[in-house]
Amino acid sequence: MIGGWSTNAIVQLQSGLPMTPQHSGDAGSMGTNQALRPDLICNPNLPRGEQTVEKFFRTECLALQTPMRYGTSGRAVFSGPGRIGIDLSVGKVFRFSEHRNLQFRTEFFNAFNHPNFNPPNKLWGTQTLDA
Repeated sequence: MIGGWSTNAIVQLQSGLPMTPQHSGDAGSMGTNQALRPDLICNPNLPRGEQTVEKFFRTECLALQTPMRYGTSGRAVFSGPGRIGIDLSVGKVFRFSEHRNLQFRTEFFNAFNHPNFNPPNKLWGTQTLDA
């Protein structure tokens, strides 16, 4: 009863996807959706400990330009939220005879209940930029 147990773990650690702030729609009448970017006036990335669901990056670092033109913001200037997933399992096979056995197994998906959030809104313009 005591020996013969097996344990398994699957650990996923992913950094956040790179994100590019864009103006929603065809604000500059250039025939392309989301081609215009805002001006970047400082580093929009918040330190990991300061990121919240309500404020994931510094929106004050992005400025709309007037008249509408291509802004100074580059591609992938901030990163979305990362993902952490830890799945665990514990099991044992009880053998009763050569042809008869019983397997006990329990599995824990997202064992430590870590929240994983979707990336924040990166579109600027007709709707507010949610960070």
